[in-house]
Amino acid sequence: MKTILLTLLITVSTQSALAATLSAPQSNDPSSVVATVEVTDVTAQYPEFRVQETHFENLAQAGATLTAVDVIVDKVINIGTKVWNVLEKGRATYNYQNQQANALPQGARRWNQLQNWRQPTSKVYSVTGKNVFGYEILRFDYRVILLAGGDVGGVGRYIGYATVHPMEVNIPYLTNFDVGVRVDSVYNTGTARNPVAGMVMNISIRATSVVPLMPIRELGHSLVLDGNGNIRTM
Repeated sequence: MKTILLTLLITVSTQSALAATLSAPQSNDPSSVVATVEVTDVTAQYPEFRVQETHFENLAQAGATLTAVDVIVDKVINIGTKVWNVLEKGRATYNYQNQQANALPQGARRWNQLQNWRQPTSKVYSVTGKNVFGYEILRFDYRVILLAGGDVGGVGRYIGYATVHPMEVNIPYLTNFDVGVRVDSVYNTGTARNPVAGMVMNISIRATSVVPLMPIRELGHSLVLDGNGNIRTM
């Protein structure tokens, strides 16, 4: 009887300890926690970007019907997508290639109403999370694609197309990895007579482990794009 009672006490104590561990605060193991986040331009590490004709077709015919009378050139608006997901659980979403933001003069209905677009430009950024020992825990590389420079009868420089394409994902085992894009604001960085569109693009990155003791990692950052074709981190 004593042996049975002792066995029951040990079993109950073990289960209580396990339950307390699982409900305890997130692990303090410094090797599993992101201590620093770096955003680095790694464009040179990737092959040269090629324009996809399906994205930028009919550039030569753009702007035939739009004049400065039809729009307010110094008021910049985004008639494209404002929020979209690029990755869900580490995989590209089915429609991410069709999601893009723009910064056009108020009154424009589509980007190819403008003319004189430059060739699209792009940059590739690498977001890495490192622990306190300097070891890389996770990495996400993505390409920003920008079509810029369009004008209305020679006035202004606007953004016709800005989007994000995932390139490479390296995350820990048993980790859900989500990436979203949000364009909170577009604006005029120039003057009323010579407007230059600007855009703030926020990249939100969330890594969530399915293991309860592992922490959630938030790796968001922002980019600034403009109608002159510049892309830079804030």
